[in-house]
This record gives sequence, C-alpha cells and structure tokens, in this order.
Amino acid sequence: MPSRGWFPPKDGKLPAQRNLAPVTTVRSKVHAVTMVTSSYPRHKYDGAGVFVKSLAEQIARDGLAVDVVAPAAGRARADRDGLARVHEFRYSPIRRTRILGYGQAMVADRKLRAASYALIGPYVLSQALTTIVVGRRQRTSVVHAHWLLPNGPAAALAALVLRVPLVISLHGTDVTLAESRPAYSRLAGWLLRRASGIISCSQDLAHRAVRLGAKPRSVEVVPYGVDVGLFESRCVDGMARRAELAVPPEAKLVLGYGRLVAKKGFADLISAFRDVLARHPEAILVIAGDGDLRGDLVSLASDLGIGNRVRFPGLVQWPDVPGLMAAADVFVLPSVHDDTGNVDGLPNTLLEAMAAGRPIVATRVGGVPEAIEHGCTGILVPEHDAPAIASSVSSLLSAGDRARAMGLAAREAARLRFSWPEIARRVEMVYDAALSAEPVE
Repeated sequence: MPSRGWFPPKDGKLPAQRNLAPVTTVRSKVHAVTMVTSSYPRHKYDGAGVFVKSLAEQIARDGLAVDVVAPAAGRARADRDGLARVHEFRYSPIRRTRILGYGQAMVADRKLRAASYALIGPYVLSQALTTIVVGRRQRTSVVHAHWLLPNGPAAALAALVLRVPLVISLHGTDVTLAESRPAYSRLAGWLLRRASGIISCSQDLAHRAVRLGAKPRSVEVVPYGVDVGLFESRCVDGMARRAELAVPPEAKLVLGYGRLVAKKGFADLISAFRDVLARHPEAILVIAGDGDLRGDLVSLASDLGIGNRVRFPGLVQWPDVPGLMAAADVFVLPSVHDDTGNVDGLPNTLLEAMAAGRPIVATRVGGVPEAIEHGCTGILVPEHDAPAIASSVSSLLSAGDRARAMGLAAREAARLRFSWPEIARRVEMVYDAALSAEPVE
C-alpha cells in the first residue's frame, strides 16, 4: 500500500500537482469531527472564513457530524444557517476587546497588535474548554484545528483530554507567525509533532511545516475548494455590479480583490496599471476589499496620477462576490512575500476567479503555480514585477477569443480539481489516516 504522506525529494522539489488527481476513500471509524477556527462567517453576508464553512458543510453532507468552535466577535453571531453546528466561545466579557480572530489581531498581517497579547491566555483557555465540552457531548472522533496559530494550542489540549487524534490545517499567515520568533517556532514544532495529520494548502507551506518540525509522512497537500456553480450561475449579473462601481459598459475592468495588506501586492498592481492605461486608456482598475493599507494605496494611485481610474469599493459582502468576478475582464492576483516573509498559501480569490471563468494574471508565489497552468488557465509572472503584470494584463485585454478561452479553461480546471466534494474527500482521508495512526504521547 502506498504511503499517504510525501517525502521531500533530494532536490527539494515536490511533484507537481501531487495531491490534485481525483481520489476516493472509504471512511472507517470517523463519525464526528470538531473543527476549531478563528474565523467563520458571522452572518450570511460575511466572507470571513467562508472556506472553513464550505468545507464543514460538505463534510456534513458526506455523513459526518460536524461541530465548529469559533470565537465570538462583537455583536455579530456566527452563521448558524447550515448543516454544521456552530459553538461560539467568549474570551472577554467586553465586546470591543474581542479582537482575536477574523483577521483583527494582526497589523497588516505582519505583527500582532499589542492588545492581543493580554487576550491570548483567556482565548486559548476558553477555546479549549468549549472544544472539550462540545467534543464530549458529540463524541467526536477527530479535533481539526484551522490555523496552526492561534488555534493549535487549544485544539491540542482538547484532543489530549478527549483522547482523539489532532489534525491541523495550515493556511499561510499562521506558518509565517510561527517562523517569526524562536518561542513561536518551538511551540509550532511541538504542535506539528503532536498532530496525527497535517493539511497544507500548498507545497510551499508543506516544506515549511517540515522545517518547523512536522513529520513528512503526516503532511498532506490539499488545496482549498470552490463552488463553481455559484460563480457560473446565470443569475450572476456582472453588468449590474459594473453600474454600482461606475464602470461604463464599454470600459475594460481589471480586478484585484483581497485584504489590503502588504502580501497581497496591490501596490505593484497600481504601479502596473499606469502602463496598462497607456495601451488601454479606457480601462478602470477596481481593488476590492479593506485593510490597514487602504489609505496608502489610495495615495499611491493619486501620486501616480491615475486616482480617477482606480476604484476602491471597500469590503465586499459574500453574496456580491460572484457578480464582482463576473464584472471583470481580467483578474489579477499580484501576491508577494512581504518584508516579514509572509505570503499567501493559496488565495481563495484565485479559485473564485477560476470558477468565474476570468482570464487571470498571477504571481509565482506560494501555491499559485500549483493551481494555474501558465499559458493555459492563466499567465504567471514574477512577484514585484510591475512591468510584467502590465504587459500580461494589456495582452489579455487585447486578446479577445484567446482571453475567453483561457477563462473557460480556468473554470474547467476549477470544476475538475477544486470542487468541494473532491476536497472534502481528501480531508476525510486525512481523518481516517489520523484515526488509524499510532497514538501520540
């Protein structure tokens, strides 16, 4: 029987698309899973942690009982409309101090906010106790932590008390945080060695997890998924979204979408767009999302003299994302390694653009080259290379049939390789293997 894990080859490279071919699995003793997360949709319009909910819901459809433990955040309530049961934990009695989770604890994804440190202890303790109570009540088979930090410690404690396997999903920022300080690295190494299964969304994160201390055999590369049907529905109205953004029907719309933090590389996209306008003066750039760098990006566009051609619509509600994608002529993912080394694992927005059938320009970082086939489902360029972004975007805006064919190929790739039923089966295989592994003492 082949090994379920992977071994880093001598040349340091992993096989391309190692874990993306269709697979099937038969579950053995797994009947219930408790997911521990720091981000989960707080209402039906919220895009925070949507991929966690999508995975939880699909696993529930496959017949497992799924419970999700998520932090309370302000007045918002976790989205309870679904098959997965959601349990909120409150680590502070004061709503405005609940800043851990939901992308609130870090400054531009680079460092923890000073106020976060005082809340870490209560957060971990409350999260662990809630997980233990839920796990005992539901007789959980596996505790599954999303994000190594901050959720690994509480999940590991709960798994130890419940005497069940621990599975950890790595998403990117958590690994960068673990690498940032020796104390974090030691804690991360202990957690990774304790885990019976580790799920990485990219090969890059898998290598980094092994360097932190994970056993290679315990790591599986499983990408995120996407609901292709949601993005190709005939009900998706891109023209209505264009009107809301004040983009004329005849204008070329270039879209960047994500949190406005350094690792998203939007400064490079704005710089590139000045050159795009030289060839396509009617084009408009939309950078959707919000974050700590919004003011800096607005100023950059103004300083370059293109402020009137760049739109910043702010945070996008989750139901509006398909329309936003449909409105675009080209989608650009300019991700970079920021000055702390932080980088995306596999951005969900990339899979959404693929599902929407958009021609894509993306940088060769993280898990992006594992999802995009250069020249077929998108164009890959080096990071921090604004001229290459400008040239690729301009060529796609002029390509007509070629650009449409690239978008259709991207959609088909999303359908074949990133559907949630397929991704859930891969995760369930990790659960099975974790349950069959030798207990970790």
